Amino acid sequence: MGAVAMLFLPVSASSLPVRAYERAELFATCSGRLDALATRQRALSEAEAHDNARLSDEFQVLLDTVLPKALSEGVPETLPRRWRSQGWVEIAALLADVDHSFDPRRAELAREAMLQRISSCRAVLL
Repeated sequence: MGAVAMLFLPVSASSLPVRAYERAELFATCSGRLDALATRQRALSEAEAHDNARLSDEFQVLLDTVLPKALSEGVPETLPRRWRSQGWVEIAALLADVDHSFDPRRAELAREAMLQRISSCRAVLL
């Protein structure tokens, strides 16, 4: 957990949600997003897969840390799993558009959206 804390330090307190349930949602969603990207990258034997899987795991550690407080605020126990799944599906759907859309504009918009979402998650940790 020390490595996570060191990566987390540069983020100012004002850039993270105030409420524990909002942080839990952010951490779960980002964990799912990065896991989906890493899954695709592993399938294509891309070198970045390891780094994105590691970031996904770090978000999971952050989620595990804030989850008791979020649960005490009334978050149902199954909701963080749903948030993570939604993040995964979101990136998987965008990647499907990137790879399989017959419309080049749609594929480019999907690529840009996917990169923006991944970038916003990375900005939390890096």
